[in-house]
Amino acid sequence: MVHPQSKSATEAREQEATGVDLIKIYAEKESQRAGYIELALQTYQQTPLESSG
Repeated sequence: MVHPQSKSATEAREQEATGVDLIKIYAEKESQRAGYIELALQTYQQTPLESSG
């Protein structure tokens, strides 16, 4: 965490969050563009991973 005393860092520690959940917590607690971040995460999670083979 860059700012371990921030609202999102505190919440992440309490929830033992990792990965995408960290971004969700940041968007919810501190971002002024939470809607954009949530939409981007939804798109990311719905997009199938392409194999490189």
